[in-house]
Amino acid sequence: MPESRQGPQERSAWLRIASSGFDLAIVVVGATALGWWLDRRYGWSPWGTLSGALVGVVGGMVNFLRTALAASKQAGTGGKDG
Repeated sequence: MPESRQGPQERSAWLRIASSGFDLAIVVVGATALGWWLDRRYGWSPWGTLSGALVGVVGGMVNFLRTALAASKQAGTGGKDG
């Protein structure tokens, strides 16, 4: 039963990685929706949506990678045998 050997820090790190995937999706959808709203409001048709999607993807990926690297470091320094 390897799961029972994981300490709370390792579980916390992997849960943080899993939740950061949802954060990525929320940022992309939110920024794209904001761009779509700007398109409708100011008639910028497709540029607001495209810009919002691009900003959402880049910002979401930066946040995702930062969280994943921090969680990986934390899990790697946990009590490993060997």
